[in-house]
Amino acid sequence: MTRNVATASPEASLKTVARMLKDNGVSALPVVDTRHHPIGIVSEADLLRRQAGLPDTEGLLRVLPGPLAVNFIRS
Repeated sequence: MTRNVATASPEASLKTVARMLKDNGVSALPVVDTRHHPIGIVSEADLLRRQAGLPDTEGLLRVLPGPLAVNFIRS
């Protein structure tokens, strides 16, 4: 197990998340609040769906506050 887990904040842009996924060699990141409590997860599949213009059928990012969710949902 790794001790230093890469995480995204709800305010992270999709571009930032994509870079973090690549730089850390992972396919998903936990999304954490200001106290580092997990509030969600964002994956490569989420980014691909967004890029393809497909809806978030599971509604996963709708529960997240901030730009990460807004940027994902926005057409």
